[in-house]
Amino acid sequence: MYLFFIRRFPDLDHFFPVIYTLAKSNKSPISILCQNMDYDLQNDFILSFLRKKFNIPIGYSYHFDRSFLRRILSRVFLSARRIYPKVGVWLFNKFHRLLFGKSWAENLLAIFNPSAVIMDFKRALHLSNKVIIDASKKRGTPIVFMTHGITMRLSGLTQATDMPDVDYKIFPNFHKVRYYKTDKDSDESVKILGAARYCDEWEKIYNQILAKTFPCLDLPNGKDKLKILFFERPIIGLNSKHECYKAIKNLDFVEAVFKERIEKKNPYYETREANYPSARLIQWADVVVMSISSIALEVLWQKKPLLFLKFLSPPGEVCAFDEYKACWAMHSQEELMDAIQTLKNNPSYKPYTDQDVNKLVCDVVYNGDMRKDILRDHMRFFMDIVSRDK
Repeated sequence: MYLFFIRRFPDLDHFFPVIYTLAKSNKSPISILCQNMDYDLQNDFILSFLRKKFNIPIGYSYHFDRSFLRRILSRVFLSARRIYPKVGVWLFNKFHRLLFGKSWAENLLAIFNPSAVIMDFKRALHLSNKVIIDASKKRGTPIVFMTHGITMRLSGLTQATDMPDVDYKIFPNFHKVRYYKTDKDSDESVKILGAARYCDEWEKIYNQILAKTFPCLDLPNGKDKLKILFFERPIIGLNSKHECYKAIKNLDFVEAVFKERIEKKNPYYETREANYPSARLIQWADVVVMSISSIALEVLWQKKPLLFLKFLSPPGEVCAFDEYKACWAMHSQEELMDAIQTLKNNPSYKPYTDQDVNKLVCDVVYNGDMRKDILRDHMRFFMDIVSRDK
């Protein structure tokens, strides 16, 4: 059995193609456990899809226990966090290391008996990572870390030094290797398999799933209006109150939607746009305006004009899609307004070439080799480590 541990949407979004491919192969059972009790498992569309299509067991990791007392307390914590979030968070932080420690982790793995444990790159002391990893090592179960995204910010990155030792680390490209690889990692333990989330094969599958799952009937759809999607980046103050968004939203020929970073807010924060995955909103949009984020790769795959707000970037910040000239860089709000006027008359206009986009995708999604079969390579890797450890 492959046992996946998740905590929030970003890592689940990048696990989705791998879980889908493994489940479709029907070679080994799969279970998914969530360590974040704020996360709404019932209403997550990816989990609902996997549950219905492949009958994959999904639940909070703290609910699985041979101890009746801990099972009850985990449900008390979950209820408290939903009814009284501040009280629930305080209770969980106060008691979870005491209750969900070594014996809990060993019981958890004994219940599932996994052939491999797969996690996002996480600090050892975050949630219950350390005890799960220690229990996996004690059982001789391979532990795999998978990165939950692609690095689009190429400047100011420092090596992560607080990662626990695990058996394997899977990276999409060389940028992530430089960030997460340590001196203890051997060539055998580091695998650069490409970005499953953004490979062409998965994009075709994923976009079909999104179109069927989300009709988007409540999104604005004014006749002859330019549909513009903005993405939030809290670190630079790019939010729905920003002047450039308000200026564009007030244009009479525009329908504008602002996609917020919901995982950065409290667990019960909701907006209309929060109900839709970013890729589905990109399907709706004619134009996408954003700062630095790997979701730009989705915009480029869907061939929508990508407007990069370079003038909001901190001094010295380097963006991958800007470096590759695979976007329309805005150097001021005036340039942004002029670009929107240009797109009003020609919504498909892009001052960058397909060749530059393909070069970016080749390097960051396929790690320099467009011939890679990324989904198949991931499946082979997991099947290999399971058979090797039997």
